[in-house]
Amino acid sequence: TVNVTAPSDEKIYDGTPLNTFYNTANYQAATITGDDFVTGEGFEYFVYTDESSITAPGSIKNVIDVDASPLKKGTDLETNYVINYHTGDLKIQNRPADQKYIATITPDGLNPTYDGTEKVVNTFKSSFTDQNQQPLSGFRVEGVTFEARGTNAGTYPVVQSGAVKIVDNFGNDVTEQFTC
Repeated sequence: TVNVTAPSDEKIYDGTPLNTFYNTANYQAATITGDDFVTGEGFEYFVYTDESSITAPGSIKNVIDVDASPLKKGTDLETNYVINYHTGDLKIQNRPADQKYIATITPDGLNPTYDGTEKVVNTFKSSFTDQNQQPLSGFRVEGVTFEARGTNAGTYPVVQSGAVKIVDNFGNDVTEQFTC
């Protein structure tokens, strides 16, 4: 019996996918244990299913795509081998409290000339940095609005509606990876 086990891996959330795909710098071959293959036989390399990639904190199974993994010439898996395939685990951990990214959300202001009509400002700017103040891209703010309105000369309070939700390029809610 030959045991083929997909690799396991983990990292702290950084906004990039975690996988062990063949065509990436992250590639890791499966582990072969048990009786092993005859010299010169086996797999050229291993391919993992498309679902074997994770971008947000959590864990998934890393699954070998047996049909897509090319065999070395002369390898006959069905006749010569009993093979057990095992999954690995891919895990992304939340950023520790002292390593959270920083989100800065600034409601826009307005300084119009008085003309007797109501003025409304309801836009904001957001920026994202790491702990060293290096800019980060690929994030956006959703779920929140900021609004100030007034007619007469003066200063008006900005009212926040909703909760800040930070989303990455993959559509994951990654608010917990930031401090605001």
